[in-house]
Amino acid sequence: MPLFLPPVPAELPTIEPKLLLRDVQVVREAGLPVVTFTLRSLPEEGWLALQWFPPAGDEVASASLWLTSEDVGSERRAEFPADVERAQAGRWRVVMSWEGAFVRQLEWSEPAE
Repeated sequence: MPLFLPPVPAELPTIEPKLLLRDVQVVREAGLPVVTFTLRSLPEEGWLALQWFPPAGDEVASASLWLTSEDVGSERRAEFPADVERAQAGRWRVVMSWEGAFVRQLEWSEPAE
């Protein structure tokens, strides 16, 4: 059976850089949820938006992180605002977006008081 390899085009298509994150997680520090991640690649400098949601209801807080090429390879953090009440027990979530496009959603559980 002959082996066929398609020819490689003379001009390869350009691969557009995109935002890539790794090791994304929610950890607890001093009782507050903190989103941590390592920036793997960044298409351009800009704002990473985070929106925090309770188990049922609308957004209760938001935050933004300015990302630059110097941040690539380093860990970044976003803390849940300490002045926002987390009295609702259940599964909370944080939604991350870049230039208005969804990037990631993370969940964690708040225990009943």
